[in-house]
Amino acid sequence: MNMEKLFAFVKTIVIEMLPEIISVLIISAVGFLIFLVISYQTKDLIRKFRPIWYLQSALLFSVVIAAKSIAYSSFGLDAGGLDLVDKASQTLLWLLGTFVANQALHLFVWEGVFLRKYKSTPPALLMGLATAFLYLVAIYGIMTFIFERPMTGLIVSSGIMAGVLGLAMQNSLADLVAGVSISIERPFKIGDWVELDDGTLGEVVDINWRATHIKSWHNSLYILPNARISNARVHNYSRPDETYGFWIFVHIPSTVPPTLVRRVLLQAAVESEKVLIDPAPVIRVSEAGGSYKYMVFVHFESYPSHYAGLDDLFMHVWVQCARHGIVPSAVTSEIIMRKGVAEEIKGPSPDDLLAEVELFSEVDEGSRQGLVSKMKVHAMPMGEEVVCQGDQGTSLYIISAGMVRVIIDTSDGGTQEVAKLGAGQYFGEMSLLAHEPRTATVMAHTDCQLLEIDKESMKSVFDSHPE
Repeated sequence: MNMEKLFAFVKTIVIEMLPEIISVLIISAVGFLIFLVISYQTKDLIRKFRPIWYLQSALLFSVVIAAKSIAYSSFGLDAGGLDLVDKASQTLLWLLGTFVANQALHLFVWEGVFLRKYKSTPPALLMGLATAFLYLVAIYGIMTFIFERPMTGLIVSSGIMAGVLGLAMQNSLADLVAGVSISIERPFKIGDWVELDDGTLGEVVDINWRATHIKSWHNSLYILPNARISNARVHNYSRPDETYGFWIFVHIPSTVPPTLVRRVLLQAAVESEKVLIDPAPVIRVSEAGGSYKYMVFVHFESYPSHYAGLDDLFMHVWVQCARHGIVPSAVTSEIIMRKGVAEEIKGPSPDDLLAEVELFSEVDEGSRQGLVSKMKVHAMPMGEEVVCQGDQGTSLYIISAGMVRVIIDTSDGGTQEVAKLGAGQYFGEMSLLAHEPRTATVMAHTDCQLLEIDKESMKSVFDSHPE
């Protein structure tokens, strides 16, 4: 029965109304195209000045109504001509109303609310579906109210057909809906590295209405239906930013002082070119026993680059340990049997550290020993302020381990980082030599060990070595 109504409706449209519909559409289409060209030429101006949209919309409707009045009064049309003009103007008003509504949707929803909430442009598929829906409503209004051909039967028949198609294509429709959801929520984008709860891991290379394509480490491709991804737990390695944090564990015999190990591991992380300085590397003791377990927490530029970064970090850990005579444990737990006095591993002495600093490299050993006897050793935790800009300074600081940030106050009331200093470098010499306030604030970027030499100690060195 419904199919018969559908065929009867189509027959009526084709045989009885098609000539009239074509005439009306020709007249209204010309006006509609003119308005489209005008709107296209002014779209950039409307984006910059939204009030122009209200003025343009009012002018479009006013022009149609005025043109209708002129046609009624000036051309001496008969009843058929007047009816044609009336239907053409009403059709044009419906189309213009839909066009203005679609413009409002773009200006105030897609480029307004949506952009502010999701920080990105809406997917083209979603905008296309919304535009199609608006024009379908317009067609329904034109046929029902202008040509007086109710489309209820067509809608009911189309609904039944849509239900049958929906059952037959439910998986594809589920992928379509999931694709729209993914496009709106954007849990990942092209170029992101993701891992699903089933172990699927790779780089997102394409997202379409049906499936998401993920390129694996093996240069092969996973093609995953969107419905499956929308129901999965997704680990995005590229969010909230590309920086990727990772930690490794290093086992060192308990005979090695933990303060020395932390300094050695921190120096290895700082010297590695693959490890980021900001956020700063962190070294922590994780477990204690026959051997100590140290956690080295670092950051790399991105998830795919962290494998090469780990290789570089391990090499620097080995070099630093070998330089200080430290042999990492081969196992995490062991039985240690000692006979006599166990070998003691010590860190470099303050005199050795001082000799490595360029400022004191030419100072004789006796003078250095005098400085060592008077200098203070400070252990500064990450984030601790060492000196403050504007304070009166009477001492020089040498970094024996770790890294510090040099920060200055700006004219607008903010702060600006101007440098990072590492092991073997020093700061505070200008305040010490010129008797001026500190010119910058220095903060510990990582856990640091600093050697402080005061003014009186430096005076004896200057007297002995005026050069």
